Amino acid sequence: MAAAVSVGGASGSGLLDWAHASETAEKRASWRLKSLLKGERDGTVRHPFPVTDREQYLKDIKGKNIPKRVDEAPIESVPLAELHGIQRSVNVERLAQHLEDEDLVPEGKRSPNAGMLVDLPVVVKMNGKDYLHDGHHRATAAWVRGERAIGARVVDLDKQG
Repeated sequence: MAAAVSVGGASGSGLLDWAHASETAEKRASWRLKSLLKGERDGTVRHPFPVTDREQYLKDIKGKNIPKRVDEAPIESVPLAELHGIQRSVNVERLAQHLEDEDLVPEGKRSPNAGMLVDLPVVVKMNGKDYLHDGHHRATAAWVRGERAIGARVVDLDKQG
C-alpha cells in the first residue's frame, strides 16, 4: 500500500484523487476518440455532431455578411450538445494537433479566404439551431476531452435577421 504523500503540510490524498481522476479522464477521452467513426476520405473521422446539409446552410446565410458579423459577435459559452456541423468529418492529424494544444489557433487569427476572425470557433444561430460555421476540429477536440461547452464567437441571425 502506498504511503500518503505530504504536500505543503497537507495529506497527499487529494493529489492521489486528482491522479486517479486524471487517469479516468484520459481513459474516457481515449474511448471517445476511438468511438469516432472513420470518415469518407482517408485520414478523416466523423465528428460527434449532427450534420446539416451544407449547401442549404450556405444558401440560408447568403447575403447575411457573416464575416463582418463575426468581428462584432459576442464570445459565449455554447453547449456542445446543441451544435450542428456543416461538414461531415475532420482531419485526424489536425484533430490531434488541437488535442495536444488547446491554444493552437492564435488570438486575432483571420481566415485567409473570408478574412473573418477564426481565433475561436464560430457558431451561427439560425432557425433555432446552433451551426458550427468554423471550428469543427476544435469542437471535436473539446468533445474528446469531455468538455460540455466551448467558447465561441456567436452570430445570432435569429435576433439580428
